[in-house]
Amino acid sequence: MSEFTYLSHRGRNLERMGKAALAPRTALGQQAAQRLTPQLHESLGLRGLAEATVFQWLWGWLTHLRRRGGAAPPVIRLLSG
Repeated sequence: MSEFTYLSHRGRNLERMGKAALAPRTALGQQAAQRLTPQLHESLGLRGLAEATVFQWLWGWLTHLRRRGGAAPPVIRLLSG
């Protein structure tokens, strides 16, 4: 688990060697972006904000959390399943 989370940026590991990777399910990210975009339009007044931009931000945020160790084994099963 550490090779996919907080040790993913150090030395040789499965992700850097191209043997394995961990990423959120794209479909779930798109669903989240679809729900979040209208809320951002309404609450923050971000009218020109595209859904693709929200999806890209969510993907980057989840990747950042994963690399900092913010993934527990049940979360990893959910993301990789």
